[in-house]
Amino acid sequence: MTFRRIVLCFCLLLPTITRAQLYDFHSGWYCGINTGIASYFGDLSVYDLDPVNKIRHESRFVAGIAAGKSLNKWIDIDLSLDHGGLKGSNQNNDLFFKGSFTELTINGHLSLSAILFKNSYQRFHIYLSGGAGTIFFRSSKSRISDNAYVSSVGINSTGNKDGSPGIAAVFPAGILLSFDLSKSLIIKSRFAFRTPGNDLIDAHAGSTGINDRYSLATLGIVYIFNPVKPAKSGPLPCSGFSALIRPQ
Repeated sequence: MTFRRIVLCFCLLLPTITRAQLYDFHSGWYCGINTGIASYFGDLSVYDLDPVNKIRHESRFVAGIAAGKSLNKWIDIDLSLDHGGLKGSNQNNDLFFKGSFTELTINGHLSLSAILFKNSYQRFHIYLSGGAGTIFFRSSKSRISDNAYVSSVGINSTGNKDGSPGIAAVFPAGILLSFDLSKSLIIKSRFAFRTPGNDLIDAHAGSTGINDRYSLATLGIVYIFNPVKPAKSGPLPCSGFSALIRPQ
């Protein structure tokens, strides 16, 4: 009789289990576009604690694409390609720089919303994000006082491409916000710091021993090709259910 009760309870729970979302290989794939700003932090920046002037004087345009998949309701993974510019200046050094970069990263996103509200559907999600990848960059450094060329990476003194770009490993870490417009369309906003393994992003070798850093703040839209759907449960929790409840 005890075994029969255990099986009965399990069968009664099956509808709840089967109503969970199915994350098979074909569902949850998505792609998107985004645009925003890239902000520089390094030896030639002076507005690290001043967001308004950071955006005005030490940030440039960035745009990108991303493609990925929802592995389950907690974790997404994507491949991102971003292209943009960086700039900064420091009156104390009488130096400024401008540069461009292309970044390729693979990122994982952990949904805090799914963890905190695991039993209810949420249109708004907050994710913790982290990843790794590569940045390809070209930068030119000049004097503020007379605009004279000083040094560069991947650019000659006339501002044209010259030789190979600088290459460095990069490790993004930050947050991602998303809002479901529908089952297939999502608005996403991300903010993440980058810590490259190189101190020449600004074409300037500093004396602090700390590599240059930069951040991306973007807003974009994502299209899901095959949205994840709840599994359909049958009219009865399991076969033989009626036999279990039939009086003996």
